[in-house]
Amino acid sequence: MKKLLSVFAIVALFGVFACNPKTNGPSQDEFDKLSKEIVDKDTQIAQLQDEMEMLTADMDICSMERDSLMELTTKKTGTYKPKAPTTTTTTTTTTGGRGDMKGGTTTTTTTTGGRADMKKK
Repeated sequence: MKKLLSVFAIVALFGVFACNPKTNGPSQDEFDKLSKEIVDKDTQIAQLQDEMEMLTADMDICSMERDSLMELTTKKTGTYKPKAPTTTTTTTTTTGGRGDMKGGTTTTTTTTGGRADMKKK
């Protein structure tokens, strides 16, 4: 009896699992709906890529205009670079004359360039 009952249980389990329909994938309606969504997303992606290309082109044009304006507004000579200071020494020797009671040497030193050049004259 136990053997008969165990065979019956095995046949019943086999029958339950064999009769259940297996789902292999989405139904045709679900497939059509998902396909339409994919096509819509692809269309949106293509539109966004076109907009990105237009914005990139506009940005390039703006960059070129900015660069040309910067060239117009900056000095052609560049920034101010002070000259290195130079010192000139002049020595004058005089012999005693009517206006000069003492004969002698006069030394004059002149500095140009550097900070001395930047002072208002």
